[in-house]
Amino acid sequence: MLSGYPMLDFLPHPLENFSAGRGPVGKGTKTRIMFAHIIIQALNDHVWTPESRDGVVATKFLLEDAEDFFWMCELAGIDGEKFRAHLKRIESGDIPPELL
Repeated sequence: MLSGYPMLDFLPHPLENFSAGRGPVGKGTKTRIMFAHIIIQALNDHVWTPESRDGVVATKFLLEDAEDFFWMCELAGIDGEKFRAHLKRIESGDIPPELL
């Protein structure tokens, strides 16, 4: 259970569509939960405060980083290549931002 919110144990993680197939995204080990949270925070910074320092760093991390992004995705249980391809399709306008 997460902090007295048992319903959270049954809800899929927002990034579950990008699961690498090694267990549920954002659930399980503390490492998996922590790195999934960091990636969600980067998404929030990228979307909501893109011109801030955190937003600029998040954008570079999500769309350009060649090492740490994939390493963190792997630790979170996310298929980094599939996730980044989706983000780039949103950035190019192929997918509406609402489908992030």
